[in-house]
Order: sequence, then structure tokens, then C-alpha cells
Amino acid sequence: MKSLDEVLSIAGLRSVSGDVLFSFKTLIAAGFALYIAFSLNLPQAYWALVTVLIIAQPYSGMIRSKALYRVIGTIVGASFVVFIMPLLINSPELFSIAICLWIAICLFLSLYDGSPRSYGFILGGYTSALIGFPAVDSPGSIFLLARSRVEEVVLGVLTTFLVNELFFPRQVTPLLLLRMDKWLSHVAKWGGEEVSGRGMTPGVPHSLGGEISTMSAMGIHAAYESPDPRVSGWLEALMSRMRDLLPVFVDLKIHRKALSRFSPALSSDLEILGREIDDWMSGKHHLSSKEMDQMVSRWFSEHGISFGLLKGGTIPTELGSLMERLSRRFHELVIIWGDCRRMRQRIAHGGVEEPPTPKGRVSVFRDPLLPFLSALAVSLAVGTSIFIWRALDWPEGFAAAMMAAVSGTFFAAMDDPSGAILDFLAKINIGSAAGLVTLFFFLPQVHDFAGLMAVMGIVLIPAGIVLARPDGPLKVLPFMIGFSGLIALQSTYHADFSHAWNTAISEAVGVFLAALSTVLVRSVGVTFSIRRILSSIHMEIVQLANLQGKMDRSVFVDHMFDRIAPLMSRMGVLGMDARKNHPDGLYDMVVGLDLIRLGEIREKLPPEMGDSISRLTLAIGTYYDRPGEAGKKVLKSLFDEVWLKIVDSTDMDLESETLSLLASLRWTLDGGGFMASSDGRAR
Repeated sequence: MKSLDEVLSIAGLRSVSGDVLFSFKTLIAAGFALYIAFSLNLPQAYWALVTVLIIAQPYSGMIRSKALYRVIGTIVGASFVVFIMPLLINSPELFSIAICLWIAICLFLSLYDGSPRSYGFILGGYTSALIGFPAVDSPGSIFLLARSRVEEVVLGVLTTFLVNELFFPRQVTPLLLLRMDKWLSHVAKWGGEEVSGRGMTPGVPHSLGGEISTMSAMGIHAAYESPDPRVSGWLEALMSRMRDLLPVFVDLKIHRKALSRFSPALSSDLEILGREIDDWMSGKHHLSSKEMDQMVSRWFSEHGISFGLLKGGTIPTELGSLMERLSRRFHELVIIWGDCRRMRQRIAHGGVEEPPTPKGRVSVFRDPLLPFLSALAVSLAVGTSIFIWRALDWPEGFAAAMMAAVSGTFFAAMDDPSGAILDFLAKINIGSAAGLVTLFFFLPQVHDFAGLMAVMGIVLIPAGIVLARPDGPLKVLPFMIGFSGLIALQSTYHADFSHAWNTAISEAVGVFLAALSTVLVRSVGVTFSIRRILSSIHMEIVQLANLQGKMDRSVFVDHMFDRIAPLMSRMGVLGMDARKNHPDGLYDMVVGLDLIRLGEIREKLPPEMGDSISRLTLAIGTYYDRPGEAGKKVLKSLFDEVWLKIVDSTDMDLESETLSLLASLRWTLDGGGFMASSDGRAR
């Protein structure tokens, strides 16, 4: 069977037709789920419908990566409620508080984990709310309620999965490859601007870094699609090399700026080589990577820059070091870009060869503060809802606690979820109003299942079209939760206006309390998150300096990009003026990579030189920990001391690269050189 993308590509209608077909697939899955739920006489069949809408995704990998964890989370949440009820059967309030604390713990774990299994944690949290709160006043029904809720959710998951797999399955991998091609095209354009001396367009690193974060998330889903692990292996390898390009371009930017200060003539000549590389990256030159690498070597050789000729020549020592650094970075750029092109071609041909051995993820950046604040906010909202419910003896008050849990967890990953929760409130109210109209005006006219699905199709088809878009779930799910909760489809028609009206009010109260608690406790804003991430980046450099650069390069790059990617995503929403006040972390990555290489070289140097480099490395860590003018003076003195010792050495091979690293660190730490001598020489 042809995939949906192949069929729609022939017709030239991939996007619009894909959204419409996804909508009909969602309607079919919802119909199957409802029909089976009615046949099994499940007490609240509408939860099967809601589950279909929650997990429906336009691409197979997205459903596969989440479906199992959703089922596991539902079972765990139901099991918790069944376990805790007998222990607190005589205290409904304590039972409700226990669920509240469980929701907070699950939300914290979900946000702290950040992988596909985080869906299991979050489902385990609000499943306990959906089962436990309605059973507070009827504890004897807890087991039957938990069992039926699990059956309804599993039914919704299975029908969605099967319909997606059997009818025109769409894969996220082609979409990921399109985004990769677009990213590489942008890098070729913007990177070419930098190497050719035209200057990179402002804000480009932020957009490129944010896009890498998006592609990494898509890559997780793509790994669930292909039966051949080599394809996902090549995708991972390509993204890794794409990621390596960013610090190279930043390094080139730093040292081209330094070169223009030392020698405008050399800088102007270097633009000729840069334009050649620009043409090669954009496809105007059909040279191999090896041929382009040879062109780079010839240019630097013709300009008298070789890796050993730094002392006793006509080029000032620090200028020679900067030129050597540029030479190394141009070579590295050619190699990485060539790797990206070769890997992309191998993926296009099916990735039949074995991909490079994955490095493996050693650790992922975790910031426990925001998950903790989110858990605190949701527990406050749910706890307040419980208090109002029990104090007023409100029969439908449990819905407030349920919706406080759902809305409080749904947007918890945002820096400031309050606006999104208020939007959720507006949409759930609209959905509730539509549900009331449907319940009392349309459903009484329905006499069979086909008629029911015709009525539901009026809502589900437009909802499915919107749901297929990237921001669709945030727009559709609140409406559908309000709509489905009000009509509360069961195997027989039942309508109680007072109950429906009070349920709608209760749900609105719960969502409002979630928004209020978020404003009071959780809304930190983008700027706060940026400062937190930057602080973590600086602490990573401090740790690296304390280790004397003894860290695996790939491990360090992983650590840094776990911070830089979310940092750039957040900086992308700031205005251009605001971005200027916040570093992007890429300069710090260049510093860290230099410290790692300097640590490797230090082991080969004489003890006296090694000790001087150790003191310099520790001073860099101290400066990152406590920046200030005093730290700058100490660093400048140590740089000059180490520089003179290296210049006076006789080991030319070690000297050339060490001086290059020292020159790089001097300029990178200030983005222009607060420690550089006015004539380009060490004092």
C-alpha cells in the first residue's frame, strides 16, 4: 500500500488533503471506539472518544511513541486510586488530598524526564483525578470505575492506532528530511555570508538552534517508524553533524573579527577564500570535500601560514596564531559540511550502509525549579478546588478538581502558562455551550448510531482538520473536552439540564483556579528561564575548568546543546533588541571546547608550562563563577605569563596549537579581546 505522502504528492495536494484525510481518519477511529464502547456497555463511553482526540496525531511515529506510555500511565493512575482508597475510605478529604499530591508528583516527574515516557507520568497523574474524584462519595464503586476507565482509554488508544496503521499511514521521516534540507539550505546561505565576510544576518544562530531542537524532537518520533534501525541511525548521525556546524561558524565569526583588527589586508584577502567556500556550500562549485579542503590548504600556504611557522617569521605571533586558528576552522567546516552532504545522500538512497556508531546520550539537562513550581501550582489549584467542592457540598464539584488537574498539567511545560490556561478556559466554555446545544436539541432527534456519527461529524471533521496542524491540539482539545464532557455519551440517551449546567460551571471554576494558581506561583516568563539556562551553561564551564578540561568532547557538546537548544528557542520569541542583552551560549561552547583541547595538550607539555596552564584554566572557571574586573585582570596576567612561556619553548608542534588556543580563548572570552595587546603581541 502506498503511503499517504506518496499518494498526495502525485496529486500535489499533500498539505490540505492530508489534513482533511487525517480528520476523517480521526472520525472513523472515534466511531469505532464509541461503537465498541456501546457494545460493551461501558458506563462512560465518551472517554473512549476523548482518548481518540487526545492521542490522534497526523504521523505514525508520533502515535507509536506515545500510545504505549499512555496506556501504562492510565493503568498506573487507576492502580494508585484502587490501592489508596481502602486506606482512606473513612476520610474523603484525605483521599482527595492524596490524589492531589499524586498529581503533583507525576507532573514533576513528567517535566523533569522530558522523554516520550513523560506522557506515562502525566497520564498517571490526571487519570487518578478522572477516576478518584468522581468516586469520593461512592468508594464501593472505585474498582469498577477504575476498570471501566482503563478499558475506555485502552479502547481509544487501540482504535486510533489501528486506523492510523491501516488507512494511509503518514510518516514523520519525510517531513523531518524536508526540514533538514531547509536547515542545511539556510546554513549554506547564512554561513556563506559569514565566511565570505558579508556578515551573518542577525538572529540567525537563534533560529538555527531552535530548529535543531524541533528536529531532535521529530527524530524521536521518526525512530518509531522505520523497521530498519539503520535509517534512524543515519538521521541521528546527520543531526549530530549539523549541530557541530554552529560552534564552527561562531568560532569563525570571532576570529574573523579579530583578524580584521590585526590585519585588514589579510582579512580582505581571506574573503576571497570565503567566497569560494560560500559558492561550494550553495552548490555553485561541484568540488568534492577533499578538493575544497586542498583549496583551503593552498590559500593559507600561499599566505605564509603553516602550522609550524609562527616564530621568527614576518607575521606577529598572535596574528599568526589567529590565522592558524582560522585555517583549522575552515578545514573543519569543509569536513563537517562534506559529512552532512554525504549522510544526506545515504539517507536518500535508503541508508543501506551501517551508520556511525551512536555516541549515546550521557546526560540530559534538568532544571528542577520549574517542574517543582509547576507541581506546586497544580497542587494549589486542585487543593483549592477540593476545598470549594467539599465546603459547598457541590455534587458536581468534583469536575472542578478534575479540570484543575488537566488544565494545570496540560500547559505546565511553558514558561508562562497562565495565558494558555485562560485561553483553555474560553475554549472549554465554548465547547460546553456547544455540548449543551447538542445534548438538548440535536441528540433527541438521533435514533441510531449512524445518525449519532452524522451529528458528531459536524464537530469532529472541522476539529480534526485543525488538530492536524502543529498548534492544533492547543486549539481543539479544550473545546472537545468541554463538548464531550457535557454530552457524556452513553449507550442510552440521558439528559439532565441541571447536572449538565453545574458540570459546565464546575469545569470552568477548576480551569480558572489553575490559571490563578499559575499566576501566583508558576509564571516566571521567558527572561527568567533564559537566565536560569545561562547560569547552568556557566556552571558547566566552571565544572570543566575545575576538571582541567578532562571531559570527553562529545559528552561536553551533548551537555551544552541540551542547554543551548531550549535557550535559543526561548530567545527566538524575544525582540532583536532584547536578544542583544542575552548571550546565546555558543561562545561559551567555543570556550569549553578550547579548554578540553588545552587540557589534552597540557599533558604533553613540560611540568612548569603545564602548571601555568592549570592556573589559567582554573582562573577561567573562577571568572565564569564570579565575573568582574578583578577576574579580568587576573586572567590577562595569566594569559601573558603562559603566552611568553610557550613562545620561549622549542617544541614547535605543541607551540603552534597551544598559542592558537590561547589566542582563541582571549578573543572568545570577550568576543573581541579585552586582554589582547594593542599591537597583537603578548606583552
